[in-house]
Amino acid sequence: MKGFIVNFRHFLMSSNLSMYIKNKNPKFLLFFSQYITDETFAVNYNNFENNEWSDQNAMILNLMANIICVVSNGLGGYLGEVIKINDTIAGFVLTSMSIALLMMQVKDRVHIAVAVSTVLVSIITYSILKNSLYVVIASIIGAALGFYIDKRKGKITNE
Repeated sequence: MKGFIVNFRHFLMSSNLSMYIKNKNPKFLLFFSQYITDETFAVNYNNFENNEWSDQNAMILNLMANIICVVSNGLGGYLGEVIKINDTIAGFVLTSMSIALLMMQVKDRVHIAVAVSTVLVSIITYSILKNSLYVVIASIIGAALGFYIDKRKGKITNE
């Protein structure tokens, strides 16, 4: 159950990118969706939003990122025995990377409000639940808040 909850974000990411990748063979879509990561989603989404990207560019990015991930994990497993890195640094690097990916998505005050609210909901629900369901709850509440704000501003219509 924990794996489903934590990895539900892949469903959310691939469904979000699906609005940019249309009229494609189902085999392409299946292959494409298997290689989406948090990082490739952020880069792909940002470039699609700016009309600077194609589905082929997105596929190449996904594949290259996964190839580099496999090679890096192999090297890390081997070199991890030789080079010692403090765990505190690894936590700092992952947090910094997450913040950088988030900042790529921020375009206006609504995005900032949604991001801050989602982080706060995440912290509160984690302190109550003490399990990974907080990720799904915070994501849904953050998305609902963004939808509500956009609807009130007239950016979303009932068409």
